Parts: sequence; structure tokens; C-alpha cells
Amino acid sequence: MSHTLAIQMQGLEDKLVTLRDGTEAIACVLANWDSVLQAISMASAKAAGIQKTLDEGPNTGLQDGMLTMPSTLVRIPADIKSKLRHNVYT
Repeated sequence: MSHTLAIQMQGLEDKLVTLRDGTEAIACVLANWDSVLQAISMASAKAAGIQKTLDEGPNTGLQDGMLTMPSTLVRIPADIKSKLRHNVYT
């Protein structure tokens, strides 16, 4: 009986270690999320500026008196596994 309990406790400890590591990873991402969004915004704005320069000449950032904004970035799963995972959870 105590041997079985010890094995179950070891399994629980392993799961808690995994949970702790995952929590730390999520905390790290969330701590840097503002920087990540800022980098994405800068890259998107730069890409929009480059495209406008190629299309229209000098990049003033204005179009018909209004400031142009970069297009919205959207993440699209690129592999079948992530599509299957998405379908399972929705």
C-alpha cells in the first residue's frame, strides 16, 4: 500500500514540476508581451511604409490627409496537427 502511494506521489511531483515550468514560461512571455507587440507593430508599420514607397513614391505616412495604419497581423496555423488541435478545442 505505501509503495503504491509513493509511486503516485512521485507521479504527482513530476506533474507539478511540469506545471511549474509551464507557468514560468507563460509568466516570461506575459512579462515581455508589451515588447513583443511593440516589435510586431514596428515591423508591420515598416512593411507598410516600404510597400507604400514602392507603390506611390515618397513615404509621408499620409494618404488623403489621414495617417495610414499597417494592416492587422493574423496567425494562421501552418500544419495539420495544429488544425486538428484547434478543431478538438473548439
